[in-house]
Amino acid sequence: MNARRRFPLLTEQCDQADVAHAPFPHLVIPNALPQSIYDQLSEEFPNTPERLLPNERLNLPGNSHRVLNEALSPLWREFVLSHSSTHFLVSVQKLFAATKAAPWLSQIGRLILPRERRWGFNPDDLADSQRSLEMDGFWGFQIAVHAGSHESVVPIGPHFDSRDKLFSCLFYLRSTEDSSKGGELELHQRLRITSDKRLGQGDSRIHTRIPYSANTAVLFPDSPAAIHAVGERPPTTEARRFCFISAHIPRYDHGSTLVENLARVHSDRIKRRLRTRLPV
Repeated sequence: MNARRRFPLLTEQCDQADVAHAPFPHLVIPNALPQSIYDQLSEEFPNTPERLLPNERLNLPGNSHRVLNEALSPLWREFVLSHSSTHFLVSVQKLFAATKAAPWLSQIGRLILPRERRWGFNPDDLADSQRSLEMDGFWGFQIAVHAGSHESVVPIGPHFDSRDKLFSCLFYLRSTEDSSKGGELELHQRLRITSDKRLGQGDSRIHTRIPYSANTAVLFPDSPAAIHAVGERPPTTEARRFCFISAHIPRYDHGSTLVENLARVHSDRIKRRLRTRLPV
């Protein structure tokens, strides 16, 4: 499932010194891809419905078999496959290993790599549900379009992501015709401990705002500390284009210790192998 290495990764020009540590470890990558490649991706952005409802978000599952084979240009296929690969996962791990922001970062070999051949794409996108039972991990790759609205809207408030997620990566493909304002990615500092994924008023405060800029990637390991939101977006007719890339391990919990995760993931793996009669 690994793509050819010649397609540059979003992380290619980064090193550990580029990682920001407050309010939680994250990386902002301007000019993430060579300009010529970015321009072609922007020009060949997959077709979406001409009319979307106000504030509607359309997610195209970029690494589903149907979309890969029918809806993407050759360059887009390379981009998707390069960023749904062990090579990309290892590059993220190397960048954030020293931060110890999540359990998988310190023991990627024990938790992930021995089973890399049983990684796949989002099981929701698989025609054969049996394959989802065989997977030890899966990639999410959403090619998204978020419509504007005639009213000011707050797309999503402070939250942290699902506990089976290893990291999140946003890649912005802002159109040259888009002159809209607002809607920045907001990184929050936690003020109050809560088990709820969605935080209430007074539970956190905005620490950093990251603007929606063309050819910019934002990357962070997921954990209960990685609280983020999308800020208010004023009225606009412009739609926003971006990719959302993530990696998941069923039964992994980014809020648990490494030892707890190793025990839980290995136990789940054995149960699934017995159910599907696959070798452990």
